Amino acid sequence: MLQNIRDKSTGWITKIVIGFIVLTFALFGVESLISLANREPAPATVNGDDIKQQDLSQMVELQRRQIYNQLGGNVDPAMLEENRLKSQALDRLIDEKLLLQEAAKRHLTVPDMMVDQMIVQTPDFQDNGKFSQERYQQVLSNNGMTPLMYRQLLQKQLLIGQLRDAIVGSSFMLPSEFDQLMALDRQQRDIRYSEFKVADYLDKATPSDADLKSYYDTHLKTYVAPEQVAVNYIELSKDTFVDQVKVDEAALKTDYDAAVEKLKAQKAREVAHILIAVNDKRDDVAAKARADEVEAKLKSGEDFSALAKTYSDDSGSANDGGNLGFLEPGTLGDSLDQALEALQVGQVSEPVRSDYGYHIVKLVSVQDKTPPSFDDMKASLVKQQKDSKAEQLFLEKAEQMADLVFTSSDLEAPAKTLGVEVKQVPLFSRNTAEGVVANEKVLAKAFDPDFINDGANSDPIEVGKDHVVVIRVTDHKESRQLALDEVKDRVTEAVKRQQAHDLAVKAAESLKAEVVKQPDAMSTWQQKENLTRNAQEDPFLVRSIFAMPKPEEGKPSIEPITLMSGDVWLVDLAKVHAGEQKVSDEQRQGLASYLAGQEGSQLFQAFLEKLRTSAVIERH
Repeated sequence: MLQNIRDKSTGWITKIVIGFIVLTFALFGVESLISLANREPAPATVNGDDIKQQDLSQMVELQRRQIYNQLGGNVDPAMLEENRLKSQALDRLIDEKLLLQEAAKRHLTVPDMMVDQMIVQTPDFQDNGKFSQERYQQVLSNNGMTPLMYRQLLQKQLLIGQLRDAIVGSSFMLPSEFDQLMALDRQQRDIRYSEFKVADYLDKATPSDADLKSYYDTHLKTYVAPEQVAVNYIELSKDTFVDQVKVDEAALKTDYDAAVEKLKAQKAREVAHILIAVNDKRDDVAAKARADEVEAKLKSGEDFSALAKTYSDDSGSANDGGNLGFLEPGTLGDSLDQALEALQVGQVSEPVRSDYGYHIVKLVSVQDKTPPSFDDMKASLVKQQKDSKAEQLFLEKAEQMADLVFTSSDLEAPAKTLGVEVKQVPLFSRNTAEGVVANEKVLAKAFDPDFINDGANSDPIEVGKDHVVVIRVTDHKESRQLALDEVKDRVTEAVKRQQAHDLAVKAAESLKAEVVKQPDAMSTWQQKENLTRNAQEDPFLVRSIFAMPKPEEGKPSIEPITLMSGDVWLVDLAKVHAGEQKVSDEQRQGLASYLAGQEGSQLFQAFLEKLRTSAVIERH
């Protein structure tokens, strides 16, 4: 359909459409059309409340970053499979939505003042131990977030934290339970074992054609060729224009003068306050009376810091004498800013009303910002000017790109006009995509059936800040079941390992029958002593050893155990050592608190599962 429009895009209808695009870009920028083009329905609804596609996209990207940060270059591609990430992210968002709904039912709230205090006291947002508005915005920008987005995220987490703490904190542990758990946890076991390695039995594995066919039929999902596409694409990025712009020396001097004036106006003030909150327990009249009482004590000569510790309802600053650190104008709101403007260093204000209650603020000190020289600032001013010009050039080119790709039947003509290269990506699946095409939005478009069938250029897709691409599918292969002949080598290897493992188990069982009759034969086996539950051994092995029954007189405990590698050990549980229960009072208190917390976490998971089962959850 779109191809037909392009083929006939020379009339007045096209001019109106193009005019709409240009007007939209002019008024709202490139992001407007990108967001409109990529708007999708809500991926899920929880008790009638939608989960937004944007939230899902952000959660998928967050999970992808977490995996890369934890595993670096050792990432299993299966862990980054798009559908898998989306499913996990949607599950997390559904749980979050359920918990937020439950918090609302229980009338849990997080005051804005608490959020403000957490932001101000976050070390990542501080310079020399004091909150820095500039660093705050820089850190958020580097992580692709705005202050509003971060505040909303923080408020959600604090709400969920309140609910979780209420459940986890209700858990406790009896002394007898603690002693029993300590004995089990610190138990040690000695074993003797004989190894049966799969590699030693591979030559004896002789799979027949029937064996291969049976295994293949049972594991069909393992042998599927994923859907693949090949694409061509063009891209525009602000970074590519930075080296193309010329620096205006005169403008640099103007920018420097403006920066100096701004620095002179932004004197950082060290502020302390005493908050008398208006809340469910204290109305406005009572709060004002208490604030007046504090003011009277200050006038009589009592210490501000001491009064803050006694009277202030701002728990985040009270223990620090009410000190909020250095704050720039605008941080505390108009009413408190006006009160501070009227103060000299060391002076305190009268009670000032805000949305949270009554504040008595003190101007502790003022920090003047010494403007750097022009030479010191020149590098940053040049970068700022280049970035600004490059961004403007990028926006102009992005508008032009949207026009060109809509009216063109290929990418060659738009690329030539824009002065960019048409890049080719050979066949890839969702799991093997790399570079630009690995972006979630690009993948979603590249594998969209309607887009593939249309055979057209995509709309500009935003893959990063000031970075857009346009793609066009050049080849497509449907997912298909691989025939046995295509994967015969893989199936043969898998069946041989399975048969070799079965032979190893059979040999272990045969040896077990012999040593049960002649226990002395185990005296030559390998040994491991004092194994603990957290031993640095194969986890399958450790788990199985501690699941074996305690040996009794005349009745040894012997079992074959399969390791993660597929190898088999015939294990004799020779001895069980009781766990040491003696701990200091301090250790007992810490461990009991930890174990109670673990039990509390299980209670919270049970609570969350109950919310899931009783909710109306619709996945779209």
